[in-house]
Amino acid sequence: MLKKKMMATFIPVCVISILLIISCASTSKEVYDDKIMVIPLKSSPQNARVFLDEKLEGVTPTTLIFRYVQSEDSSHDSEARKRILKIEKYGYDPYILSFSINDKEYKKIPNPVFLKKIEDAVDVEALLVKEQQTGQELKEAKEKAEKYLKEITKLRKELKEAKEKVEAEESLIREQQARQELKKIKPIRKLKDDTQYTSTTIHTIQAGSTISMTDAQKQFDSISRLLNEKELDFLRIEKIGNYHTVRLGKFEDYAAAENLLKAVESRLSTAIIMKAYFKNERIVLLYKDSLSDGNHRVIKEKSYKPVRKLMDGPQHTPATIHTIQAGSMISMTDAQKQFDSISRLLNEKELDFLRIEKIGNYHTVRLGKFEDYAAAENLLKAIKSRLSTAIIMKAYFKNERIILLYKDSLSDEKHGVKEKSLSSPVSE
Repeated sequence: MLKKKMMATFIPVCVISILLIISCASTSKEVYDDKIMVIPLKSSPQNARVFLDEKLEGVTPTTLIFRYVQSEDSSHDSEARKRILKIEKYGYDPYILSFSINDKEYKKIPNPVFLKKIEDAVDVEALLVKEQQTGQELKEAKEKAEKYLKEITKLRKELKEAKEKVEAEESLIREQQARQELKKIKPIRKLKDDTQYTSTTIHTIQAGSTISMTDAQKQFDSISRLLNEKELDFLRIEKIGNYHTVRLGKFEDYAAAENLLKAVESRLSTAIIMKAYFKNERIVLLYKDSLSDGNHRVIKEKSYKPVRKLMDGPQHTPATIHTIQAGSMISMTDAQKQFDSISRLLNEKELDFLRIEKIGNYHTVRLGKFEDYAAAENLLKAIKSRLSTAIIMKAYFKNERIILLYKDSLSDEKHGVKEKSLSSPVSE
């Protein structure tokens, strides 16, 4: 009887329990499996990070799995414990839920969880993509810059080589011109090959040293004008290695050289006394009769006479003549240089009436004085190969305009002009 009552009571209890279990399983997300809670999670957008109690559990879509116990005295978490669920993604407001198993608040979790976008949030992924693109562009720009730099370096090298080649060619041309000019020079003397003798050590005055023969010749000519005949003894250009050295004097003792230096240093401020070898084979040019002593022989050359300047005298009515004009320039120095050059290039007969006239602001170099064109043309034909730029002019011949006149061009009395010999050319 007792057994029947117990069975009658047990069966309804079991049925009710089964119904409760079925009811719970059909209305909630949780699955009870021996103290383990399983909660599936999704979000929109996906790849949002899921935190449970500040611990990263993964990214959506994912499933939360954690243990719990029904009794509070257990070593595991209890049903009543509050848990914090957070779902977040950069640029969106986070989804946060506080729940416990007893409260059943986890059932409020939507599926999926919609995250609200923050309008002014920075798109990190877009920034990363942009940064990568910028990095690539910078890399390409750097490669282009390096390429251009190599090309520029190459062009600079080619330009430098071309410039050096041009300079070498110009140097060769200048050297050739200097040699040609050297052949035309008359006021200096050159040693013959048969005047060689053993070199001796002497004291001498050095005025300058330069690679260019043209520059040495200019200094040589300048000194020949600045000093008097006595001071010009042994004025010379020596070829020492690659240099053309301008030196003056030949003294056995230092005192004699010092005396000459004191006499000329106001006109040759850079001159110094040197102790050096005197070698005939090194002498390229030697002034006048420096080797007139019996120990040496020098080629006898026609002496270059200085120009003449007209003195103030009786003037006459200017006549119209035919003359040859060699050049016209503002600078008296340039006119003097051309005057000197012509006086060396032409012979005495051709130098008749070589002069410099001051016409306005210009210094004009002219040659000859002819009544008819034919006579002027004959002279021009004779000198054209040496004065390529010369032309025939019809002009007035005025004594008052003549600054310099070569030698005895006005020796005839009909012009009524006296001359005065100059010891050196007139400068500006």
